[in-house]
Amino acid sequence: MLRVRRVGFTLVELLVVIAIMGILTALLLPAVQAAREAARRTQCQNNLRQYAVAIHNYHDVHNILPIGNTWGRMWTFQSRILPYMEQGNIYNLIDYKYPSTCFDYGASRQAINPETDPGNKMVTVDICPSDPLAGRISTTNGSTVGFHGCTEYLGVMGTSSTSNDGTFYSDSKIGLESIKDGTSHTIMMGERGIPSDLYWGWTYCGAGYDGTGDGDNQCSTKYAFSPGKDDGAHNLHFWSYHQGGGHFLFADTSVSFMSYTVNFATFQGLSTRAAAEIIGEH
Repeated sequence: MLRVRRVGFTLVELLVVIAIMGILTALLLPAVQAAREAARRTQCQNNLRQYAVAIHNYHDVHNILPIGNTWGRMWTFQSRILPYMEQGNIYNLIDYKYPSTCFDYGASRQAINPETDPGNKMVTVDICPSDPLAGRISTTNGSTVGFHGCTEYLGVMGTSSTSNDGTFYSDSKIGLESIKDGTSHTIMMGERGIPSDLYWGWTYCGAGYDGTGDGDNQCSTKYAFSPGKDDGAHNLHFWSYHQGGGHFLFADTSVSFMSYTVNFATFQGLSTRAAAEIIGEH
């Protein structure tokens, strides 16, 4: 009698195959995660490059860099470059002649129609995909009324919020010719993670901790560039959700990834525009 051999897996063979698949998956997962983070980092770089183009186009038209933060009114440089980011529809919602702060203006707009509050608008260039809170809009912040979109791309004030030695600070009025240290040795913007309470990092309207915008739309290098958390205790220093460091925009429009291991003196030197420091490796 002819016997037909049955083809199939034994239990042992099946277990071996499952084990091999598990090992391959474990090896593949970090590679997939690394590829995704690489893509997110590239997007963050591109966002800052778009900022660079908008800032330089603004300078070409006005022969000056946009004011970092308007003292007493709190409008930010991010709001002023909206037309150069093809966001004139949001820019047209802003009234810089409003006789009070941008917060009061936002409240007046919200009372009429929330859609006319510029803070209720977000643009893609302000969203870093590595930040889990990117693109969020603050709507419930106690006595502060109006809407406020959050970003992690902040202007560099210099060595403190009142030193006025950077490129963006309260009532700043400087041109690129004022950057005596060289545009390739001066940082204009950097990453600072958005806090979980959404109370800082406001894009178009921000007072910061002292009215200068520090910790809101701008940040100084008073503290070292180091890892941070979204718990609100790290609002006054640059940090990002990227592994090992974060991106900075230089005044020459280049974007570089800087390591947390950067020397503090070098980091501060890069944040000033005309202090004639000797800059080391960064």
